[in-house]
Amino acid sequence: METELIRLLKLAQGDRSLNAFARHADVSPGNLSRIMKGQKPSPEVLKKLASKAHNDISYEQLMIAAEYIDTNLPISEELKKNNDTLNSNESSSIDEKYPIVTDVEKAMEVIMSQQGLMLKGELLTDEDKIILANSIQNGFKLAEELRKKRKEKMEDK
Repeated sequence: METELIRLLKLAQGDRSLNAFARHADVSPGNLSRIMKGQKPSPEVLKKLASKAHNDISYEQLMIAAEYIDTNLPISEELKKNNDTLNSNESSSIDEKYPIVTDVEKAMEVIMSQQGLMLKGELLTDEDKIILANSIQNGFKLAEELRKKRKEKMEDK
């Protein structure tokens, strides 16, 4: 049975031989052959294959087909509520629709819980997510320090 991933890879291969496609993508022909027989490729291999794909096959399509990105995740109740608010005819302020994130721990929890989180087309590892969360936390700290300095300057005047 041909999986969606194999179907997409055949389209990505185009009219090239399997060996030629593998060489163009800097993937070993043996590895590509095993993938075409059902072995799950790594995200790194999928990225290489997508970079040389024919027929506009994208990295994201391959990642979804390889089940690294779940497109059937349930929508949280909070997202449903926000969506209902956006679609309603009620007029509400932007702050009500998009509350400001003030709880760094909650922001970090959201980032860490995201499956298939990507940055600039690359799947983030758990280590990448921790780095991102820490960067956001440092950004909050810097913003708070700048706010305090501005407030002190205003009080000095």
